[in-house]
Amino acid sequence: MILNTEKTPYLSSNDSMPFSVFKNREIVIITPDTIKLNQGQNFTQDFSITNTGQADLFDLNVSLTGIPSNYYNMTDYIGRLKQNEEVKIYVKFSIPADADNKTYSADLEVFNSEIKQDKIFGFTIGKNDTVTSTIQTSASPIGNFILPKLDSNIVYIVIFAVFCFSAAIILKKVNIRRSRDDIKIFLFDIKNYFEKVKSGTVTEFRNQSDYKKIIASAFPKAMKNLEDEYGKNN
Repeated sequence: MILNTEKTPYLSSNDSMPFSVFKNREIVIITPDTIKLNQGQNFTQDFSITNTGQADLFDLNVSLTGIPSNYYNMTDYIGRLKQNEEVKIYVKFSIPADADNKTYSADLEVFNSEIKQDKIFGFTIGKNDTVTSTIQTSASPIGNFILPKLDSNIVYIVIFAVFCFSAAIILKKVNIRRSRDDIKIFLFDIKNYFEKVKSGTVTEFRNQSDYKKIIASAFPKAMKNLEDEYGKNN
């Protein structure tokens, strides 16, 4: 850039200054914050490399330092990374069975003659705590049918559901039009009844089929109110 100034009767003056315009080059590397492996473990981890700059990048080298080189194998070259393009670099870790239990500070670096970017992450090797399980076999196969063990609460919930369903059918038949307070009292009576069943103070009735008789015997006050309002035969 050349700058020239002049004014009569003064002498003119000029100066020059160079500047350049170029496309921004930038790389973003995404890695886990920490990788934890055990002795003797094989594992493949992918790392994301994205070109977030304004120009394509060529001849990129990828290196991983801070970890013994015999612990991993990886792709170490990217021929071309287009603008806004993302590529995955896969690192196959093979940890020796006698590896030291320690944490390394690993550094993944991507670079060429124009740009250099790196990302540091933790790499921990733990003890191999795998437990070997043994399977016992017999000379002849034996098949056993195993019934699942049901929690007592589930049994009482099922009984409660059947009881309420039966009560709903009976109440629907007599076309009861009761207030919400009466319904609440009736339901709480049912709840208290089943709590007594669970505690063993009331005889179980799971083998009985006449639920109307059960309701009449367990809730005589409720049945009497129904008979007074709709008649005994209804």
